[in-house]
Amino acid sequence: MALDAEDATALGYLFSNVSFPGASSVAPLRCTRATPAGAPLFAIPWAKCWTQEAAERCPEVEAALTVAGRRNPSCELLHRSSTWIVLHLLFESQTTPAPVQHVLRVTETGAQPLMFWAEEELQELRGSYWHQEALRRKEQLRLEYLELQEELGDEVSQRLGLSASGFLKAHMALLLAGLDFGDKGFVLLPGLQGTPSSTSQTTKRTELSADELSAAQGLQLLPMPGCGPVLVATARTSYAAGDLVEIFHRGQCLGSGCSLATFGSLPWCSAWEEVIVTLRLGPEVLEMGAVDFAQTAGQLEEALQRDLRERPPVQRAGLPLRPSPLGTGAVVRREGEDGAWEVRVSLDLQGPSSRSLQLLGLLSLMDLKKRKDMMMLECAWDDVMGEAACEHRGRRVLEEAIRRTLEQLPRPSLARATATERESMCIQLLENERKELAE
Repeated sequence: MALDAEDATALGYLFSNVSFPGASSVAPLRCTRATPAGAPLFAIPWAKCWTQEAAERCPEVEAALTVAGRRNPSCELLHRSSTWIVLHLLFESQTTPAPVQHVLRVTETGAQPLMFWAEEELQELRGSYWHQEALRRKEQLRLEYLELQEELGDEVSQRLGLSASGFLKAHMALLLAGLDFGDKGFVLLPGLQGTPSSTSQTTKRTELSADELSAAQGLQLLPMPGCGPVLVATARTSYAAGDLVEIFHRGQCLGSGCSLATFGSLPWCSAWEEVIVTLRLGPEVLEMGAVDFAQTAGQLEEALQRDLRERPPVQRAGLPLRPSPLGTGAVVRREGEDGAWEVRVSLDLQGPSSRSLQLLGLLSLMDLKKRKDMMMLECAWDDVMGEAACEHRGRRVLEEAIRRTLEQLPRPSLARATATERESMCIQLLENERKELAE
């Protein structure tokens, strides 16, 4: 049963032109009255949403995480906004379950991030970056639950309602429906769930150009006197009463792999297609005077993260950030038993910056296994440590990694006609990435 305007007000909305699904149902948002393009669909104060600030106002959650944080101040997990929101959801589900159900129902719409898929559903991706990433994220979430339980202790965990299944479900809700507003952290809107996946053809979809998509104002955080910050959803197109509605936000500007890993569905707009390429360096590296390998690796990490932050669409006018596909792990890190360094580069039409290529080229020259061949190729260069030489080398190393990734991309083992919906999305993802790499 859908919620009417009075029910939406009870959830904290200032006004609403859409009907939200009830706590016991899973349904898409539907427009309740004619709304022209550019007009607001709904508005809700930030204080009425599920945020870290709201969790800090819950005495039980605040006491548990504050005490644990003082006991172990170096535990990053205890300070994440996502941890606060998850524990707040789990605690409130024991005492006031109805409001929480409006959030957690999003996990029952059928769309699930890759890390929640069964192993057999990932078979079409085997051999690709996203197969490894799904398994890595699955294991990371399992370890985070165990770490959180250990930091809180059995008694506090039980009092807060922390369980393995609840922890996973709440995190899935954050991935599917959470928005990242940068310094203000994550937010979940009550009732905003159950919207159709990107494979659905029932919503009014318009294929926007990159410029139009960058300028779109689907969901904004705006100041309002007397209310503080307010989240306002704006109609991108005109809706008639009864039309299905999908709320746009900049967090949807993802490539196929990142979208499937985050939302469990492929993007409906191809403007932001990207591919992640992995390079391995070392483990035997050469320290060249004042140039330290680990320090340079840290500089490369910062440069690549800056590339992700500064490529469009970027945060402005209170719009949600485009979430980094590498946000759950370092871009440059030591991997495996041999201690080799792994570098993950996110490629789109813009590509990495000159600074990133220079640092990649410098690190590559310090890899003892690659150094001799590189010196042979660059014997004509006057200054192999100079910016021009390093950028040229970094570009060449990246191009080699692109060719290698293209060669290693798995081919579909199933025909589209016999594949399940999830298998078809995996096949389409690999086709999209193959096309992007070939260009």
